[in-house]
Amino acid sequence: MLTLPRARFDERVTRALAAAQQYGESIALLLVDLDYFSKFNARYGQPAGDAALVSIHRRIVASVGTKDMAARLADDSFAVLCRTNVGRYGSMMAYRLCSRISNGAVEIQGADDAYFFTASIGVALFPGSGASTPVDFMTLAEEALRRPKAAGRNRVVVANEPPYDDD
Repeated sequence: MLTLPRARFDERVTRALAAAQQYGESIALLLVDLDYFSKFNARYGQPAGDAALVSIHRRIVASVGTKDMAARLADDSFAVLCRTNVGRYGSMMAYRLCSRISNGAVEIQGADDAYFFTASIGVALFPGSGASTPVDFMTLAEEALRRPKAAGRNRVVVANEPPYDDD
């Protein structure tokens, strides 16, 4: 599993944003938080939580393009930096990840049941989000991530786009 210190991931975002600005490319930053992971960990224990994180990370990695980067930032937080023909791909990738996470059961060793996680995802797109610096870009993705958490979780929010009501 690729786990990067936050500073190193931020450095990769900085380089990708600079390249996108220089060459007129598009990129997307997806911040992914597993919903209610701490409750899962409390119920099943840290070894089960670690196994669940590995399983979820594999799903994320299997979902991204070859030029994209997926990383576990901390605890139950992941990030995907999309550099492959972004356009609407960034938001489509987020919806696909949300679906893949929620539709796949995580088997729990020593238990007779499986657990289905959901995820909240915040997306920032460049160009289009209004961000011109790496700090602005990350901040927009973080702000976008807070919106699905506040709206009931298991949702995708793209920065600077009106909320999509899926109810």
